[in-house]
Amino acid sequence: MSEKSERRESTRVPMTFRVASPNGQWLGHAGDLSINGVRLENCSPFWFMPLVNLAVQLPDELQERRVQVRIKRYFIMDGVVHASALFDGLSFENQVAIARCIDGHKGA
Repeated sequence: MSEKSERRESTRVPMTFRVASPNGQWLGHAGDLSINGVRLENCSPFWFMPLVNLAVQLPDELQERRVQVRIKRYFIMDGVVHASALFDGLSFENQVAIARCIDGHKGA
């Protein structure tokens, strides 16, 4: 089920992402996907650089998609640090796939 943020009108789709740490490890983070970026839960500012590689497994796709996001801000919600990040240099193909995923959740 998708959720709407209080701050934005865009639909957000809950999912789990894999985030590349500076030392090359891929760490799983829950969060949500929107048309412009992602929110990552439990994401300390000490773990990541502002520009982050992210792996997204969209529903109905066999291969995960690798994208870059730029962390815009960190905030605390329910006692946990979250990161808000915008897509950085997202290809048209990835834009369409993400939009399709979000549209699919709107109808669910």
